[in-house]
Amino acid sequence: MDDTRSWMYRRLENGFVTNEFFNGVEEFVNFAKMHPEIMCGQTMRCPCNHRKCRNRAYHDEDEVKLHLCRYGFVPDYYRWHHHGETYITPEVEHWVGSSSSTQVENVDNMQNMVHNIYNSINIEDEPQSPNQTAKSLYEMLRASETEIWDGNPNGHSQLSVVARLLNMKVEHHISERCYDDLCQLISELLPTENFGKKTYDVHSKTNFSMRASLLWTISDFPAYAMLFGWSTAGKLACPYCMEDSDAFTLPHGGKQSWFDNHRKFLPIDHNFRRNIKWFKKNHQVKKPPPHIKSGDEIIEELESYGFRSVTEPGATEVNSEIVRRCKCGWRKRSIFWELPYWRTNLIRHNLDVMHIEKNVFDNIFNTVLNAGQKITQNREKISKNFATGQNYIEMIYLKLILKLVIH
Repeated sequence: MDDTRSWMYRRLENGFVTNEFFNGVEEFVNFAKMHPEIMCGQTMRCPCNHRKCRNRAYHDEDEVKLHLCRYGFVPDYYRWHHHGETYITPEVEHWVGSSSSTQVENVDNMQNMVHNIYNSINIEDEPQSPNQTAKSLYEMLRASETEIWDGNPNGHSQLSVVARLLNMKVEHHISERCYDDLCQLISELLPTENFGKKTYDVHSKTNFSMRASLLWTISDFPAYAMLFGWSTAGKLACPYCMEDSDAFTLPHGGKQSWFDNHRKFLPIDHNFRRNIKWFKKNHQVKKPPPHIKSGDEIIEELESYGFRSVTEPGATEVNSEIVRRCKCGWRKRSIFWELPYWRTNLIRHNLDVMHIEKNVFDNIFNTVLNAGQKITQNREKISKNFATGQNYIEMIYLKLILKLVIH
């Protein structure tokens, strides 16, 4: 245990958070912010002991400070390996002493560990071909000398990586936390310059690694369902209203209608909210607009249902069973949520207005001209729903179409 960090578990004194703990938390947050590779935008892993955090959930620095003062640190987190500090397993630390910041010292320590384990074997001046035990020793020595990739700043060798993996296996029992740790380890091992495409900058006359990120998608409304994972059919089709839908079923056609669903998005004192003639007859809208869920709220909701990403084994069967049992608008967990920045994007999906206008025009045009069997059936149902105003509606549609054709 690092005595200089004993403050981490001396949080309270006489029921109050101590100044020592306050200062230590500030030091911890500043340390984490110095390692942008472990940050997710402006958020970091929260190491508090709340069951939903424990180095799994991401929060901004103020939220992390509040959680730590309220719940304290997760047990035995003296080495801040989730927040940028190089992690050395207790077994390795016993053999090599304190962590080294240079590549040469790290390699030497691993070699010393191998020599200490096999101190009864003379590896120099071997007069005969090495036996199996000696071969294993030579292989371990080569692994302790071989970098996982050339020039990695943390000095990781093949042997040090294996030692960390074995420690994680024992500590985490191949759990979700272990998976997070492995992902963090991989991000440390892979050089940044290996990502992206080498590109030449004509202005600066230098080469650089060009990287790409997905800002948002652009699609029509049916494709929105495939990209977002929320069904755009049925009563819950609106991805903003979600469960707070005001859609109703037409009595004859049996289809869903969202007529007059838009007024709740107007300012609460807007005149249209009180209008009882231009929209639904004798109907005022007093309810506020629905709450727009954040990325974290959506992820939490998907996880509470148990939805799987389409790339996971058995995802189709599991997701179908959840939809059948829960009767919710979700159909799957979009693969875009695997992107580390996706949950913090302000705009994730855009609707292609021109594409949607074309679809709407096709339906109106075919309905008015009575084109196709399916259109004919829908037209008959529409006639029953709006029998008294059918001629008036056709007249308006025809005028609109003629206007579009002329212009």
